[in-house]
Amino acid sequence: MKKFKFILLLFAVFSLVFITGCDNNNDVPNTDDSTTNDDNSSDITDNTQEDNIIKCTVTLMDSNGNTLKTLTVAMDTAISETDIPTKEGYDFEGLYTNKALTKKHELTTKIGGDKTLYVKYVLTQYTIKFDSEGGTEFEDVKYNYFEKVSLPIPSKDGYIFDYWTDENGTQYKHIPSGSKTNYNLKAVYRTPSDLDMAFINKADEANIGVLNNTPSGIYTITATVRSRIATWTNPADSNDSITFSQSYKFDSSTSNIMFTASGNGKLSFYVQNGSTTATTQNVKVQCGSSTQTFEFSGTTAVAPYPAGNPIVKITLDVEASKTYKILRDSGTIDIFAVKLECGVRETSISGVQLQSVGNVDYIEGQEFMTTNFSLAAIHGDNSYFSEINNENISFDTSEIDMTKAGTYNVIAKYGQYTATYKINVYSVETLELGFNSTYESRNSYNGIYVNGKVKTIYSIGEEFDDSYLTAIVNGLNNTKTKSFIIDDGFTYTGFDSTTAGVKTITATYCINNKTFNTTYNVFIVNTAPYVDSNNNYVVTVDKSYTGVIGEQNGINGNMFTTISQALEYLSSSRISTSASKILNISAGLYTEKIEINVPNLTIIGAGCTKATYNKDSQYSATSYNSATIIEWDSLYGIPDKSGYSQVTDSTATVAVREAAVNCTIKNVTLSNYWNCEDRFMDNIKYLTEQGIAVSNVVNDHRALALIVQADKFTMNNCSLLGYQDTVEFMTGRQFVYKTYISGNTDFIFGTNATTYFYDCEIFVNYKSGGAGYVTAYKGCNKGGTDYVEYGFIFDNCQFTSDSKVGNGTFALGRPWGPYSAVMIMNSQIGTHISKSSGRYVSMSGTNPSDETVRYTEYNNTGNAIEASTSSVDLVDSTTASNYNNISLIYGTTNGLVTYAEAWVPTLYTEITQ
Repeated sequence: MKKFKFILLLFAVFSLVFITGCDNNNDVPNTDDSTTNDDNSSDITDNTQEDNIIKCTVTLMDSNGNTLKTLTVAMDTAISETDIPTKEGYDFEGLYTNKALTKKHELTTKIGGDKTLYVKYVLTQYTIKFDSEGGTEFEDVKYNYFEKVSLPIPSKDGYIFDYWTDENGTQYKHIPSGSKTNYNLKAVYRTPSDLDMAFINKADEANIGVLNNTPSGIYTITATVRSRIATWTNPADSNDSITFSQSYKFDSSTSNIMFTASGNGKLSFYVQNGSTTATTQNVKVQCGSSTQTFEFSGTTAVAPYPAGNPIVKITLDVEASKTYKILRDSGTIDIFAVKLECGVRETSISGVQLQSVGNVDYIEGQEFMTTNFSLAAIHGDNSYFSEINNENISFDTSEIDMTKAGTYNVIAKYGQYTATYKINVYSVETLELGFNSTYESRNSYNGIYVNGKVKTIYSIGEEFDDSYLTAIVNGLNNTKTKSFIIDDGFTYTGFDSTTAGVKTITATYCINNKTFNTTYNVFIVNTAPYVDSNNNYVVTVDKSYTGVIGEQNGINGNMFTTISQALEYLSSSRISTSASKILNISAGLYTEKIEINVPNLTIIGAGCTKATYNKDSQYSATSYNSATIIEWDSLYGIPDKSGYSQVTDSTATVAVREAAVNCTIKNVTLSNYWNCEDRFMDNIKYLTEQGIAVSNVVNDHRALALIVQADKFTMNNCSLLGYQDTVEFMTGRQFVYKTYISGNTDFIFGTNATTYFYDCEIFVNYKSGGAGYVTAYKGCNKGGTDYVEYGFIFDNCQFTSDSKVGNGTFALGRPWGPYSAVMIMNSQIGTHISKSSGRYVSMSGTNPSDETVRYTEYNNTGNAIEASTSSVDLVDSTTASNYNNISLIYGTTNGLVTYAEAWVPTLYTEITQ
């Protein structure tokens, strides 16, 4: 009995030890972060039978000995593949009994006890299949999770490969690492096409506007078109050159060309330094938050400016659907021949779109033309366009009758697609002549835009001169009117200079079996010039004079009815340039645009007026009867009769040129028609009534009453009436006394002239926009090589304003250039002038606090400053005394500008003695 009990106890102990050894379930932490199964244990036995099943521990490890997972499995069962931990980017290959992974443990093998097994993984292979759409064929490509796959580039005749795309439309040029899918990719191509935006300038072309296949809406242009003859020569090939005749002038912070690229491609354009001061310049191309800056050189020391400045070609890549903007920091640059070369995707054509229809306005009898017509094919999603060769386009003009006024449809046909546009034919109603034509002259490197005036005063034997004469026909189409400049088909008759007197010139124009005539008078003057007792040549202008033009009339001298006639006469070879000349002008309104090139000339009017136009009374009769008013209608951006679109300098009513040394103007009002806000409001009303979109009209207020380029210029008791840029003192020395000057934006501006304003009223017009600026002075003409120490000096002046102008809303100045120099002394400052940081403000990147900018004040009253700031120096009496020292400011040296002799104005001597 004892022996049986011992055997039973021994069996019980043995069984307990065995079961305890098999049921050890301590988890081993998973140290491999690359596994994706977070469950570190698995029980594959039936728990309901747990007490009857013998369990074993299976430890799964990688080939580096890291524990991946610990399994609890039933004796004599196999491990399932679902129990194997997964690994991203890899496939499970099998289990092995050794670390070297040479002895394989099949998954069907049953576990007979505790065991360590090693897991082998292999990289997952994915497949890329290619459909080259008729291009180069490629084999499938295998890749794994960790690979970045560069995709092949197929070739296809007549096309340029753009990118690969999947069935979802996602674009690929490579497969990034971390991808874990199969791809079926299809090739997308584009057709080569040139998109010429803005305008194209080649050796024999200079066409402005939308050309060729530029998709409408792809770009906007905010810049001024100006004449600019310049040549680019390829630095690598002197035989490769392009001559341009026009440019886009970038001269303000708003100047830009903005476009959206319709495909991947290249942008190229030609740029030139157009500044009169900067020797280096830059142009920028913005795309989103990224900006590329291109710097280029230029110097005004090379004559003639700016032809000596190099033209630089800029080229850069653009990406499809991205928006780009070309702009500049400051100064002036000229942009030539902007060209966008990109492509459109190979999609089916879904329609056509008009890009440019060329000329749509004709006069009766003219031939219909398709010059500059452009049609583009619309592809698929309407986002891409391609050029259509005009040889493949036909035109249905069956509706047109070019001999009869009307509006007609023209149908352009390309295959099954059509596009219709309208042309207007105008009947000729009248013929008129234009007597002013702007052209460009570059005296002393200044960019001067001169008014060419038709010659009306001749001497005996002179030949007829039709320079600057423009023939214009006025057309009518139903209620619409339009004027056309006629280049040929007209004749002039009636000129005879063999005898003195009035000669009537008849201009004749024939078209569509109709003849039109208009006339103007020229005068053959054979009367000797009148010389008074002081050896002054004297002429008088009286608009009401009815006698013989040029005839002497006592002490009034030679008589004329227009100022231009008198100046022509004084400019004739019979009068020495060194002689003193007096031009008297009777009271009245003289609607003329005047160029003064006569030296030693004194112009004396009947009096001046401060009255500007207003919508209720216009000019008063009192002003006409008691004052001499010279006024002309020229506004920045608006074409003159010759078709020239005005620039700032060309708008001046009166221009005193470099040759007119020692010129004096006394008792005269010089006005630009655009001298107050009412003028602009009336114009907007008129345009609206005519059905013309105001947005299509240049929204600019630059309109000069006077520009002075001459040395030793004096103005006495005059009025200068303007709104923006009223008067420009460009170069030379000027003395301005008891003169009223009105405006509201940079209305007294200049380059490197020295201008002393004494006892003048500086009046600010009201404008609904609020703030404005009195002065905009540059201080130099060609950069740091010709700056002046003494620029604009206002002494004993009154700064006044319209009662509606808000307090503190106006600045006394902003620097147009880096050497701006303005002194205001002994003057009364109105409440409209700011006493704080708005007193002097920045302009085009130049700050009033810059080292070379000099704003100074002394002994002012009213809204005077009380201490110096970073923008203005409040100087002492010793320093201030230099500014009204005539022998100093008008001496032979002023900064880096020199004169042949010092100058003391006669008027200054008279008023100070």
